Amino acid sequence: MLIEFRVANYRSIKEEVVLSAVAQNSSAASSDTFSDRYKQDRDIAEPFSVGNRGLELLPVLGIFGPNASGKTSVLQALDVMLSLMQYGAPSEILDAHLVWPFLFSEDSRNEPTRFHLSAACDGIIYDYHLLVSRKRVFEERLEYTPPTPNRRRLLYSRIWSTKKERYDWHNGETFPRPLRRLQEHTKAHHTFASLLVEAVKAEPVMPLAAWLGECLSGMVHRGEQIADTFTTGLIRDQPDWRNRCNVLLGVCDTGISALQVPDTGSPEMEDEKTGLWVSHDTERGKVWTSISLESPGTKRLIALTAPVLLTLEGGGLLVLDEFGANWHSGLSRLVVKLFQSEKSNPKRAQLIFASHDTTLMHDNGLRRDQIWFTAKRSDHS
Repeated sequence: MLIEFRVANYRSIKEEVVLSAVAQNSSAASSDTFSDRYKQDRDIAEPFSVGNRGLELLPVLGIFGPNASGKTSVLQALDVMLSLMQYGAPSEILDAHLVWPFLFSEDSRNEPTRFHLSAACDGIIYDYHLLVSRKRVFEERLEYTPPTPNRRRLLYSRIWSTKKERYDWHNGETFPRPLRRLQEHTKAHHTFASLLVEAVKAEPVMPLAAWLGECLSGMVHRGEQIADTFTTGLIRDQPDWRNRCNVLLGVCDTGISALQVPDTGSPEMEDEKTGLWVSHDTERGKVWTSISLESPGTKRLIALTAPVLLTLEGGGLLVLDEFGANWHSGLSRLVVKLFQSEKSNPKRAQLIFASHDTTLMHDNGLRRDQIWFTAKRSDHS
């Protein structure tokens, strides 16, 4: 689970900002006096405990704020870091939507972007630090704290030396010796973490690799394209997942009784052979229509059914921008409740979203320590 994320000098973010999933102390969170209609924080969402460390993590974080206040930048930064950790860089020059500094200041426009992520996976706490520009990784460090002894250990670090024109590598005692040769061939624009996570599966990072594999990276900076791909592919290829998506849509009261892909053989879908089709139960029976005829909100809800269910199933992290756009607020609250409930979320999945739907903050929709705000400074950061 995500513990904390930090980023500096990324898009509209200049100074370092912090997003934390650490729950407030229960006594501090319930010290105020409220009327009877307000629940205590633990009655809204019970945080997940991390071993015997005295650390409790929240299943949902919501970011609110006006337009151009930085909500998307925070989510994109988190999304990008997860992608870089899992997949590395797609090319020698990172795309603008991946790493782009704050441009409205001479001090920052030529400086690299700084990321830091802390995550708890199977009782192990990982701390990953990355300093990167569009052309090069300047610093990269991965540390971990096992359950026993409860002491942080270095797995590896690399720092670019301008004088030497090479990286200075430092490896911890538990770093596998056979992997040191791999370090010598790591490209300047590529993260070494992605090589460990995807290709090598080194023993000390296996829990981290498993968690990253369950995180749906790309949902923010690639819009809903990845969501459409997930949902369409699962509905086409896996009947069990198609049934799960149908059940979720039924709970959402969209009027849609089933989803299907045209090539599954329904004669009523012969007019169109691509994309999803939806079924409505009417007086004349089941009627299939193209998803293109549905409202934008319904399309977005359908696209997100598979990512939501996949994240809950695997215990990963789902990052969503414009959460609840074109939806009734009741649907947003339903998705939040799926992550808040231990019954529907036994794998400790997390949802982090940005939204303009302020009703989510009302009537016990979120705990107070789950609500974050963004605001613009006078220098446009």
